[in-house]
Amino acid sequence: MISIEIEELRKVPEVIGIAGDARKADAIRAILKSGLIDGIVTDGPVARRLLDSGASGDTGPSVLRAG
Repeated sequence: MISIEIEELRKVPEVIGIAGDARKADAIRAILKSGLIDGIVTDGPVARRLLDSGASGDTGPSVLRAG
């Protein structure tokens, strides 16, 4: 695990998170909304939950790309 202070993280030009497991979808959504990261690499179930919540008016990330 790598640790960095929030003040230092905000100075990084592009921050990509890596997280998976649908049980963590709420936490992943929260970090995306925080503005601390610019994008995320995740699995299908998490992506689906994030997209489904976006359809209900959530203003979270609007673009997901599959590889």
